[in-house]
Amino acid sequence: MAAAYLLRLKHESLAGKREATRVMKEMDGGKKVRLRDLARQLGHA
Repeated sequence: MAAAYLLRLKHESLAGKREATRVMKEMDGGKKVRLRDLARQLGHA
């Protein structure tokens, strides 16, 4: 339960939102990102 709360706090932080935005812009721009790499960038791995 605590891990889920901490993960949510990370994603709701300004830095977490900026990282997600950067990754999404790269994907929209055509840059290929493997799911494993995306999970690592977002802190899921």
